[in-house]
Amino acid sequence: MNEEALYRREGGLFVPAKTAASPWASDQQHGGPVLGLVAHAAESHVADPSLQPMRLSVDLFRAVPLSPIEVQATTIHSGGRIELVQVSLLAEGSPVSRANVLFLRGTKARGFESDEEAVRGPEDLETTSMIPPELWDRIRPGFHTHVEVRWETNPRDPDPIFWARVPGKLVAGEAWSPFQRAASISDLANATASVRRMAAHPEGSTFINPDCSLYLSRLPEGEWIRLRCDRISDRDGIGIGEVVHHDVHGRFGRTLQVRLAHLHPQAAFGEPT
Repeated sequence: MNEEALYRREGGLFVPAKTAASPWASDQQHGGPVLGLVAHAAESHVADPSLQPMRLSVDLFRAVPLSPIEVQATTIHSGGRIELVQVSLLAEGSPVSRANVLFLRGTKARGFESDEEAVRGPEDLETTSMIPPELWDRIRPGFHTHVEVRWETNPRDPDPIFWARVPGKLVAGEAWSPFQRAASISDLANATASVRRMAAHPEGSTFINPDCSLYLSRLPEGEWIRLRCDRISDRDGIGIGEVVHHDVHGRFGRTLQVRLAHLHPQAAFGEPT
């Protein structure tokens, strides 16, 4: 098990490890660690533990460099039952990502239970990688190779389903929270949608996601989170991917991401090692 943390604190900065890197460039961060860091900042900023994170919406308008990151959190609104927090990530003083995180306070109001049943957990499935074996010696290492995956279907299935877990820590010396884990794994929605698209159109484009919105009906339980692509659509190189998230108790959330065709699809692949 790789216990390396994705970030370590250094003064007021968060310094990323190599395991936080992107497949597109070795000097850039993958969106997964970035989203986890946003969730970490928002939770650290909200003092009331009875407020539950319900929506995380992140704009990834610039590549986040694999270098020390400054994190700023500000309260946009704080009321009796609603708190909205804005989180900004800066590299060398320049903003590279901005997010809004919505927290709500629950009540004893009568609930409506979903008709979706619990799903079988990943315990009996083999732990492997998101990366197809034929690309293991070509793709750059980073978060995408750090994540552990247990496939529920064949990776080339037209309706791919897998469980994902991030080993180690998000921040050195600190335990993951359920929200941080869900946020970090939610950025794999684009990869999930890409797997589904490639199963139907192997010659098609690869896509990047300049945003990510995670909606939670509750916080997940356990380290493993299940991803299933619910819908994918694109035209003229832009589109939307929708991925549903489960834990062993059933569905707890959904991720929506805008998808933009990558003009240089081979950028994810380095020279064979």
